[in-house]
Amino acid sequence: MVIKPSGFSPMAWGSHGVVIGHDVSAERWAEAIDSAVASFQTTPHVLQPFHEGTRFQVQYYDEDDCTVKQMDGRVRLSPYYFVTGDEVKLGGALATICPLDKKLIHGMVDAVMVPSAPVGGESGCA
Repeated sequence: MVIKPSGFSPMAWGSHGVVIGHDVSAERWAEAIDSAVASFQTTPHVLQPFHEGTRFQVQYYDEDDCTVKQMDGRVRLSPYYFVTGDEVKLGGALATICPLDKKLIHGMVDAVMVPSAPVGGESGCA
C-alpha cells in the first residue's frame, strides 16, 4: 500500500510525503497512517495499492552533449478529459517517464515528460 497527501497541500507534489508500506518498517508505516489521520482536516491523504509503472523506452534530447539518447523507464499517464455538455472525452495525457532505478514517478530532473494523444479515435479537443 501507499499513502500520500492529496489536494493542494505543499506536500502533494513531486512525491513529497509519499510512504510505500513495503519499503518501511511496521513502526514507520504505523506512524505514517497515524499522521495522515491526524492531519486529515487540513491535508487529506490517499491510501491506495502500490503498482509498479509499466516499462517503456523513450528517446530524449540530452542538452549536455547535444545528442538524442534512449532511456528505459517506468511511465505514469496523467489523463486530460474534456467535458462538452453531457459528453466527456479523453483528450490526451501527460506521459512522465522516470529511469528504472526510481521507484516514485514524478517530474524529477531525470524524467522525460511528453504529451500523448489517443490513437485511432477522436480526441475531446475542439
